[in-house]
Amino acid sequence: MASSDKDLPFVERVKLAEAEQKVNFHKRQQSQRDKARVILDTINSLVEDIMSSAKDKYIQGIHNSDPNAKRKTIQLWEYTPSQRGNPNSGVNERIAAKGVEGICFYTPFLLTHGYKRLVQSHFPDENISITDILQDRFQSPEFGNGVDPLTGNKLKICVFTKKGRRSVFKNGIVLSRDGVQYDEDHIPDRVKEKREGGETPTHTSEPAPISISQK
Repeated sequence: MASSDKDLPFVERVKLAEAEQKVNFHKRQQSQRDKARVILDTINSLVEDIMSSAKDKYIQGIHNSDPNAKRKTIQLWEYTPSQRGNPNSGVNERIAAKGVEGICFYTPFLLTHGYKRLVQSHFPDENISITDILQDRFQSPEFGNGVDPLTGNKLKICVFTKKGRRSVFKNGIVLSRDGVQYDEDHIPDRVKEKREGGETPTHTSEPAPISISQK
């Protein structure tokens, strides 16, 4: 950089440094904006992938469910974290960045909106939550305007990124047909019954993954 030239007068070097600072700041801002755009494109691509099979999974979920069960949910999409000592054993644990070769995002980073602050600062008017985007898609007439035709309850998108010993949901995205907004703290009826009988519940969770990785 020109401001590093010690042969120049000090005042001139200061002015050059200021000009260089503005250029560097613009480059950093553009880089962050490009990164935010890639994240949004990746999220929208994942949403399209999920929605492409949503209707079939909806029907399959009804076929495979117990008609007398209180909980009525459909697994729209799932992922499996890698096992310790075997980093390549996971399924859908990383999502390839849309349009950028060699970059991928950890799935929990996308599902838990770890990118929120970055993306909102550059695209404040866009819907950036994968949960909200999916919820909006299920509000369309083709999905009964967000109401399950059998239960009469509102459809709700539920996200799970942790798997404890008491968990009844797989990691990923679940569609609730019974109007209940399930979360990772949901306790199934059979566990409640055991707890009331005096059993002490146990909890296990996985460490939070890194957000971005190179393939």
